[in-house]
Amino acid sequence: MRKTFLRAATTLIAILLFEGKPCLAEFLQVVHTNDLHSLLEPSVDKTRPGYARLKFALDSLKLTAASKGVRTLTLDAGDFAEGSPFYLVDGGAAAWQTLNLMGYDAVVIGNHDWLAGASHLDKILGSVAPNFALLGANFSFHSKFNNLSAYFRPYIELTVNDVRIAVIGLTTDEPEFSWLIEEGSVSNPAYSLLKHLPYLRKNNDFVFVLSHLGKDADIRLAQTVPGIDLVIGGHSHSLLKDPLYVYSPFGQKVPIVQSGEHGIYIGTMLIDLQRNKALKIVKYDLIRTSKFENQDQIVAKSVSEVRDRLYEIYTEEWLNETVGYAEVPVGTVADNDKVGIWSMLSANAMRIAAGTDVALDAAAFSGPERAPGPLSREAIFALYPRVFGFDSHYGWTIWRAEATGGLLKLAIDESSRMGLSLSFSGIKKFDPSRNYSIAVPEGIGRASIKMNPIFRTILTNAKDTGVPIWTALEKEVRRVGAINYDSY
Repeated sequence: MRKTFLRAATTLIAILLFEGKPCLAEFLQVVHTNDLHSLLEPSVDKTRPGYARLKFALDSLKLTAASKGVRTLTLDAGDFAEGSPFYLVDGGAAAWQTLNLMGYDAVVIGNHDWLAGASHLDKILGSVAPNFALLGANFSFHSKFNNLSAYFRPYIELTVNDVRIAVIGLTTDEPEFSWLIEEGSVSNPAYSLLKHLPYLRKNNDFVFVLSHLGKDADIRLAQTVPGIDLVIGGHSHSLLKDPLYVYSPFGQKVPIVQSGEHGIYIGTMLIDLQRNKALKIVKYDLIRTSKFENQDQIVAKSVSEVRDRLYEIYTEEWLNETVGYAEVPVGTVADNDKVGIWSMLSANAMRIAAGTDVALDAAAFSGPERAPGPLSREAIFALYPRVFGFDSHYGWTIWRAEATGGLLKLAIDESSRMGLSLSFSGIKKFDPSRNYSIAVPEGIGRASIKMNPIFRTILTNAKDTGVPIWTALEKEVRRVGAINYDSY
């Protein structure tokens, strides 16, 4: 009883001290973001803050904590690269260069950060040396990639007032992404964690997992693998207003946190670190970045220069030309997995462009939501920001295939089983014995051949039409004119 009272009293004192006076040295502030997706500039409606404001907010949180005697650990849980037209600048290097300015201590690699493959990623790291710890305990590659070997590490270890902390990075091994790493692989996160845990537990007092697995996978990991003290997550774009607690196999309560997406919110927590005691989150907040009025001028200048280089690729006039209007919000909808009006528009655009009976698209391919208003070519790119490599500046193309109705039905059922939300255009009810022509985005075509026998059967002999999806989208936006909920 006395120990419980003392623990509670210490926690209360820590909160009071942190609010206004120098705090006790055994406390650590952890600040975290995830899924920034190269959204370097503020959104039109100012919902997304852009990197310059985010940098100012991160620095402000660090300075406030430092004034109270508290050290800050600043982490990002991955997917900072592909996701906006800025990803194409400098062959992907601009995304990494900008991240170098943000002041992160450690970042875990996300699936949208390796889309160009291990070889190109090695090239990027040869020109942009990360000034943060780049983590990926289950991310492996051929030893010939010298830059990947130089910068990737499974974990980092640090000391806070004689308390040892390890931060290990894990990225998703979902087959729809991992096939992209040529001459490399992503292993099972739990197995990789178990491989390192004996050393980490022996040499550290606490083990944090910096995860790009998604909320549900984080829950399963914490429930399955003992020895985790904290999970800082990404990938699912989940906005967890409070830490989500789950029980480990030995009954330890493990907190899981995630701060949504695009730097709109910053997760910040004050942690009580005491040896031989369970980690305790004394205070947790999701802070809206827009509450900080100022921007970091160095980052703002860098982003402006990236914008200029984007115009060198396409020209300012061409990118900014208005091609249509959205009367309703368009783009990714709630939870990043439900079909919205933009996903239906993209499926219709591909069907018309490819001249097929049916087309399908995945809702998750849509870019971040955009407020009603004019749609320029750049807006269309941002609403479908899907790119693999950098040989083309016009994103994915449309693939055309043929399959029986029965096989299509099997593929749709398999997609549902995998948790993919699909949008359709064209025929909705299939005759099992009839052949149908089908249009799909390049991403579905290339991934399907690698990852699933049903999809492979349909798409192995598919033809690339060579028509960029962005071109098809522009034509469809022009055709529709004003996009609203009655458009489809």
